[in-house]
Amino acid sequence: MIDVGNLENLHIWETCGQRGEYIALSYCWGEGKKLLNTTHRYEAFQTQLPIEEMPATFEEACEVAHKLGYQFLWIDALCMVQDDPADVQREMSKMGSIYQNATITIFAASGTDTDAGLWSCRDGHRLKPCDVVVTVNEREEPERKEFAVFYPQPLHSHPSENPLSKRGNVALDRNLAFLLTRKLRVGSTGADSKPEATHIHPQRGSMAM
Repeated sequence: MIDVGNLENLHIWETCGQRGEYIALSYCWGEGKKLLNTTHRYEAFQTQLPIEEMPATFEEACEVAHKLGYQFLWIDALCMVQDDPADVQREMSKMGSIYQNATITIFAASGTDTDAGLWSCRDGHRLKPCDVVVTVNEREEPERKEFAVFYPQPLHSHPSENPLSKRGNVALDRNLAFLLTRKLRVGSTGADSKPEATHIHPQRGSMAM
């Protein structure tokens, strides 16, 4: 796992079988900057990850996880020792439980590579909110509530327009999608968050780490 508790000192944290809540990231590797966990860098990464080498999608995912109040983030490039076939095989075999047990999975829906980041420019006029004031008669005294309402545009009008859908293991993500507790999709028109299950498994939101 990546410890994002201190954004000035991001580092790999060995879970040693402990359980806890975490966020997972799904993204396109593409041709962007590659920051990989390897055998000769693993020990140094446990002390501190080199932020100057970190691609935008990774760095912004760390910021999102931190600001949402979570301490741990799972990114395959950094949470697997990429030049250790045994470690990669072992971790790949657990991909189902990794995504299933993540409290939130961030989908970098519009990024074609790791340099794209999570955020993109959007047309503010298309998503301009409408202010609504509602008086709710609750108990004895009515309560005045204000809401900002907007009509959400789809992140992509067709799945094929989503760069994330074109990556190699997209079939795995689609098969796992129904298992996810909550997805945070970040696309060209904004972000949305949806619970994906009608029931919560007692162990969901935690993982044998």
